[in-house]
Formats: sequence, C-alpha cells, structure tokens
Amino acid sequence: MEQKQQPKQGQEQVKAPKGIISKFWNHPVFTMAAVKFGNILDIVYGILSLIFARYLFSAGGLISIVFGILFLLGGLLCVIVGISEFFSRYKKPADKESKEARTELNKKKRNLCIGTAVIVIGLLVVKSTGGGIYPTVRSISFDKFGTETIGELVDANVKGAKWSKEKVDDDSWLVSVEGYCPLYSEDIKIEFFYEKLDDEYREVTLQGVEFPESGEYYNDAFSAGMIWASFYE
Repeated sequence: MEQKQQPKQGQEQVKAPKGIISKFWNHPVFTMAAVKFGNILDIVYGILSLIFARYLFSAGGLISIVFGILFLLGGLLCVIVGISEFFSRYKKPADKESKEARTELNKKKRNLCIGTAVIVIGLLVVKSTGGGIYPTVRSISFDKFGTETIGELVDANVKGAKWSKEKVDDDSWLVSVEGYCPLYSEDIKIEFFYEKLDDEYREVTLQGVEFPESGEYYNDAFSAGMIWASFYE
C-alpha cells in the first residue's frame, strides 16, 4: 500500500494554489467594494423611503401621515447609517467571527455582482432606447400626411434602421435614423427635432432628409416633407 510522505522537520508544506475565482472572491479589494456597495444600497433605500414618505404626506389623512412618519424615520436612519458606514474605515473580518457575519459578507458580494450586471444591462437599455426618446419619436404621427406613426413608416421604408441622438440643449435633441431605403435605392438619413415642452408634452418635427451616397441634403420644410410624404404611398 502506498504511503504518503510526511514533510521533513524544518520543511514547509506547500499548499495547492486556489482557483482564480476563489482568489478574486476573497480578495480584500473585492470584499471592500462589496461592503461599500452595500452601504450605497442602504443610502438608495433611504432616499426611496424619503420620497415615498413625501407622497404619503401629500396624500393627507391620518393613516398616510402615520406611515409617512415611519418611512421618514426609516429613510433618515438608512441614509445616516449608510453614509456613516460608507466613509468609515473598512476592517477585515477576524477568523473568529460568527458564521452569520461571514454569510452576510458573502451576500454583499453576491449583491455587488448582481448589482453590477443590472447597472450594465440598464445602461445598455437606456442607450438603445435613447433614454426613452426613441420610443417617443417613433410613436408620433404627422396628421397632415397620414395616421401612420414615424416608427411604422421607418420600419416599412428603412432597412437596418439605426437610431442616434445629439443633444442640442437641456430640453431638445436632434434624433436621427439611417439605413437603406429601397424606395430611393440608396442609404437615407432622416432627422427629427425632439423638444421637451414640459413634464407631459413632447414635440417632434421633421428636421431634414439626407442621402449620404449622392450628397443630397434637404432641410427645408417643403423638400423634406415631399420625401417623407412619399413613404405613405
């Protein structure tokens, strides 16, 4: 029977290296980031509680006021504790800490991973939708031309449509869509002017039409309108 060789006196026993994931998971920097991220979540929860408390107070009534006070106190506590813990010096857990404390730390690490993924996905969604601008533009219909929406006409007349936007000022953007237009047998770029009038109303106007291959650009209302009107036929 094969016997295991015992390390000689004065000779250290070499431990097998841990996996990359394990090293990353237990790295002090990742651990500290997870704890700080948890503190940020506490602050966010507190702010949301304060916002909800405001709505409860505005609703009026005894029950709303009572719950508003509870959310107000809870929100303030979460914000204060979260800020205090965020700026406090992180201390590495001792080996003798309870199992519950280490379980809570692992939970914070998982929250950091999930939260990072959610933030990245959210940013991609916001970018792809133009922060809600693209759906608004697509839902507009120019009644003087027809009942079809901009989105319906673009889908029917522009192949491989790609949307983009350029900020003009705090309340307005230049929104463009470009792709191949079979009707004109070349690429086309259509520009719309998007303006936020107030919290509820938005205004979209046709800004111009460009044919990049031929170098033609129409930014007057009559010429651009004629090209846009041809999509309804």
